[in-house]
Amino acid sequence: MKIHVSVGISTLFLLEYYHCYENLCRRNSTTVLQSSTYKNQEETLATDGDLRTNYRYCAHTDVNQTVAWFQVDLGKPHSISNVTLYYRKDGLGNNEWQPYRFRQFYLDVSDLPASQKTTAHRTRCYTDNTTHPDVLPHIIDIPCKHTARYVIVETTYDAPEDNPTTGAILEICEIEVYGCETGEYGDDCKPCSECKTCDVNNGICDCFSMCINQTCDGTSGHCTFGCETGYWGSTCASLCPDKCQDQKCFRDNGLCETCEPGHWGIHCNHTCSSFCNKNMCNQSNGGCSKGCIMGKYGDICDNACSQGCVRGSCDSQSGTCSEGCHQNMMGTRCDRCDSTHYGLNCSKKCSVNCTVGCTKDTGVCYSCVKGKFGEYCDKTCGSGCVSGCDQYTGKCVCKLGWQSDRCEGMRIELK
Repeated sequence: MKIHVSVGISTLFLLEYYHCYENLCRRNSTTVLQSSTYKNQEETLATDGDLRTNYRYCAHTDVNQTVAWFQVDLGKPHSISNVTLYYRKDGLGNNEWQPYRFRQFYLDVSDLPASQKTTAHRTRCYTDNTTHPDVLPHIIDIPCKHTARYVIVETTYDAPEDNPTTGAILEICEIEVYGCETGEYGDDCKPCSECKTCDVNNGICDCFSMCINQTCDGTSGHCTFGCETGYWGSTCASLCPDKCQDQKCFRDNGLCETCEPGHWGIHCNHTCSSFCNKNMCNQSNGGCSKGCIMGKYGDICDNACSQGCVRGSCDSQSGTCSEGCHQNMMGTRCDRCDSTHYGLNCSKKCSVNCTVGCTKDTGVCYSCVKGKFGEYCDKTCGSGCVSGCDQYTGKCVCKLGWQSDRCEGMRIELK
């Protein structure tokens, strides 16, 4: 059981009554995280059940930060009733350490963690407006009747008492989040009757805050007029995928209407090829819709134009060189040497004894002029060959009186 302490904007009211809501922070499935840590004052000090508010018992974010946050992750959405915070307050009497760094904090609940860059998905339960030199009570209880997974305490306040300045700091000695499992309500956490979530006090079906006009069917909880931008589902409780254009998705299935530039897929979770022109691609298949950057071609622009293309320019679909070929190169893609050259960039000249050119990489002749043989046509057929010789072996038919395979020696006649 929990004594409920409620806080107004600047005055603490003590309302003592008892309820049976569970402190969800004490569950094994609940985890905590803070934006940074000062020395060894880790976040788990705020959920260890020790309610002392001296420095050594408190979680403490690091100094010189522009924003400080503390997050409770309940593991899954729960029906939250209230959140109690115990802030640092050391010493006794006039010399005690006052909770001046506690001013102007805010308490949010969300289905996304505190590390998300935008806060549009959060629901604000409380914002403190206390200003210097006043301080708020160091123990406060905040009503927060929402269904959510994350509870986030955050501040950007830089207390003037810190001289020199130390930036935004949180010093939370204990945090208690009271509530029920999602779909339960009341002091004894009875099941909601006909809807997934309901008012934690009376069991009336909730309208999720992202219903347009916050209007829904009182029995089912289904949003009457649809969802606010960025949400989908019958109760508008689900977020549209992160890369949907303008955060818009179809209410019935959560698929993106269109993707942000540079993304594709039904959930826009795939990245367009970095070679797509203007980073634009087809939403259904990722094909580059505006062509390719210079030097690339293919459906997703993952093929390189031939080095033989002038300025590396080729058609984005076929790879045909747009501005012709470099010297000594030929073909629609300028990927072949002309009949008289070979080697890298076709910079070497074929042997003058090649008749129809040579191989691009090695310069081996396709055929030789009459009287020559060998890979490079640099060898001479035997003098006794009737009509040339084999291009590869040099063998030939001999004239009368000549002998050997290559007809290189005359037969000697004995008289």
